[in-house]
Amino acid sequence: MNIKTIIFITTVFLIGCDNHDVNNATIEVARFHSMYNTKEFIGIYDTMLTNEFRNSMPKNNYISFMNQTYNILGVYRNSTLKKAIKLNH
Repeated sequence: MNIKTIIFITTVFLIGCDNHDVNNATIEVARFHSMYNTKEFIGIYDTMLTNEFRNSMPKNNYISFMNQTYNILGVYRNSTLKKAIKLNH
């Protein structure tokens, strides 16, 4: 697992948000990081991911992937939003 994979997952998460409001997305990302740090991967899978994402990756695969990510990278510490781009669908 490398940092590019984690960035991709975070990007997919943000794109997958139903609400395109940057403030709400930022709150959801903070919730994701909090759940990640406490290894609540089942909660992330069940409550934060889109149906399309869940249909593409079984829960047990996601939990395994997130545990591996956590074991390699450790806890999330911090980040800064540098730029927000609103996507028009």
